[in-house]
Amino acid sequence: MTTSSDTSIQRPGRRIVIAAAIVGLLLVLLLLGPLAYRMHYRDRIYPGVTVSGLDVGGLTAEEAAAQIAEQQPGHDEVVELVDPGDKLNLLDDRSWTFTRAELGLVPDPWAAADAAYKEGRNTANPLTALWTPLLLRLGGEDVAAKVPWDAETARQALIDLKEEVDLAPRNAVLEVRNGELVERSASPGRTMDVDRTLDRLMVDAQIPGPVTSEIATIGLGPRVGDVSNVAEAYRKIVSAPVRLIFLEEIEHLISVDLLKQWVTLEDLPNEEGDLVPSIVVDTNAIQEYVEQFAEHVNRPPRDARFSYDVNSGKVSLRTPAESGYVFDAPTTARNVIDAAYTEPRVAEIAVLETRPAVTSRAFGNSDDVFLEIANSGTSVTGMPSGRLNNIIIAADRLNGVAIPPGEEFSFNHNLGLVDEAKGYDMVQIDQQQPPLRADPVGLGGGIEQLATSVFRAALWAGYPITERRAPAWRIGWVEPPVGLDASAGTARADLKFINDTKDIALLTAEVDVLRKALMVRIYGKKGRSKRVVELQGPDVTNVTPAGGVIERRDDRLVAGTRVQVGWAREGAEAVVRRTVLQDGVEVLRDAFLSVYEPASDVIVVGTGKPEDGGE
Repeated sequence: MTTSSDTSIQRPGRRIVIAAAIVGLLLVLLLLGPLAYRMHYRDRIYPGVTVSGLDVGGLTAEEAAAQIAEQQPGHDEVVELVDPGDKLNLLDDRSWTFTRAELGLVPDPWAAADAAYKEGRNTANPLTALWTPLLLRLGGEDVAAKVPWDAETARQALIDLKEEVDLAPRNAVLEVRNGELVERSASPGRTMDVDRTLDRLMVDAQIPGPVTSEIATIGLGPRVGDVSNVAEAYRKIVSAPVRLIFLEEIEHLISVDLLKQWVTLEDLPNEEGDLVPSIVVDTNAIQEYVEQFAEHVNRPPRDARFSYDVNSGKVSLRTPAESGYVFDAPTTARNVIDAAYTEPRVAEIAVLETRPAVTSRAFGNSDDVFLEIANSGTSVTGMPSGRLNNIIIAADRLNGVAIPPGEEFSFNHNLGLVDEAKGYDMVQIDQQQPPLRADPVGLGGGIEQLATSVFRAALWAGYPITERRAPAWRIGWVEPPVGLDASAGTARADLKFINDTKDIALLTAEVDVLRKALMVRIYGKKGRSKRVVELQGPDVTNVTPAGGVIERRDDRLVAGTRVQVGWAREGAEAVVRRTVLQDGVEVLRDAFLSVYEPASDVIVVGTGKPEDGGE
């Protein structure tokens, strides 16, 4: 019984030992098998490993590198680089085709072989490392993605392509062609982002087979964008004529063609140095054009004129002062351009206002009493109507002139322009004594008689004479005496004197019909001490005979009309000396030299059409 019991106890234990032995054996086999497998392929690539589809399992690294180099898996596969473009660039949606080899996207044989050999050997987990080689045999692994590409070849290919991909931004352009404005709008540009494109390509090329990869670009904005404001301004300027006006005296249209000549478009640098279409105005040309209106605008200021009441000795206002105008060309040019920018396209002629020297307040207190301090009269008896007409007109211009204390009187300034428009008989003035001078020393035809009368009044008033020229020929209506006459009215000859007193003076000039004389008087304040003027002479020398008769023709006179404008007089030299005493004390001593040429009788014969219009 005992024996049978021991036997039944030992049988289960044996089975356990056998089972354990079997398990142990299996474990040994499971451990030794992979180890043996690894040992078998210790110098070779594990089966199941491929490079871009090329089976290199069981080969040494050298053998695999040779096969990879020989077959170059995928080197002829197409790689398409696509420019996806944007809406603003018309040249987009383009593509360029390369092979993998051209872009360096084929594996390096030695690097690929090395990656294939390392597959299954590059894990740190012992258990994983034990079984990975067997799993590779079952599942396979392509190591192409783990092989670095030739990035520099790819980069250089992209750099070479960049010139075709890049598109420079286009600046806005404005220009005038054949008188018409041509406008081209701006458009953006772009440039290839080589680094981003390369990164995309390296990722897309990991997948075996044909490759499509997008080119990455960076947008570039134009340096000169919107120039519509310049275009609008130019169109506005040349849209219609500009009306140039001055008070109610001048109205003139400046044509569009002229505006187009004066206003041009040029590319000029802005603050950033970029050339920007700009409007350029030729202000010099505009100024030159508008200068034609200067003679119609310029006018000297007119001093106030006064009247003298012989009964009361009072001075009253005769005509008020008037401001003068000087044409302002630069401002007028600016006004033209400003008007072209705006409606109603009207530009005013600009002037600088000049104030008169003597205003209505010149004589101050209206209760002041004035007395005559000097006068001069010259005959108008037997004078031709044209000459008398000239004297009356010129005398009226000087009648009532105020001469402030310390101020200089100018005959020419107060007389103003002498021309037919003012009513003068220019035949009397133009047809002077022979020889006719290109630069006459003074105006004839009665003007020199008025100058003589004013000169003598100033002489007897004791005023310092600062400018005086004798006429070229002696004037019968002002003699005797010889040598106390004056010529004026041209740039070469003026009559000037100074009111060297402390009080304002009044000069009057008018033709006294009853006396048949031109009378010039000077009035000063009552109660002032009087001056005494003494004259010596005239001393006459170098007398030369008078000339004969000269006839001239003039179509301003009716045919057959004969008018005498010059009278024969001897030539001579004369000197008159003056001494001025103030309260018995000599305050001035001067002398006046006159040199006269011989004069002839000058007859003007009319050659114009008869007054009735007949032949």
